[in-house]
Amino acid sequence: MNNLNFNFRFATSPLASCTWIIPIILMIFCGCNSGETYYETSGAVTLDGSPVDDASVTMIPVDKSKGKHAHASTRDGGKFRMITIRKEGVLAGEYKVTVQKFDPSTGRKDAMKSLLPEGYATEDKTPLTATIPHDGELKLELKSSGE
Repeated sequence: MNNLNFNFRFATSPLASCTWIIPIILMIFCGCNSGETYYETSGAVTLDGSPVDDASVTMIPVDKSKGKHAHASTRDGGKFRMITIRKEGVLAGEYKVTVQKFDPSTGRKDAMKSLLPEGYATEDKTPLTATIPHDGELKLELKSSGE
């Protein structure tokens, strides 16, 4: 019988082994840089001067070609920190800001009524705007009148 013998020899030196490991590690830890700068954006939401906890804050770019939606949830004291598609921060630009809060005990989210004035819930009605980058924290001061 023919006896085929294949001998494969892999690099055994530490230097040769690193030639393929180092680029993989760099790709994992450095990631791809899209060239976009995300600015840390945080603030607080109040309604008639009182902090609003457990609300959803959404920033919608006025120029859709230059920005991306950013989202946050308010915590204790109405504090929030914006995130854009798994990146902390917001791209530079002008934004409309919506704020909503629902009572989860009332049923499905689509059937829930907002606990905040309706004027803050939609892009076309909200009076709230923000320019990013922004000095300091954003203060989203809501009024019961919705203005």
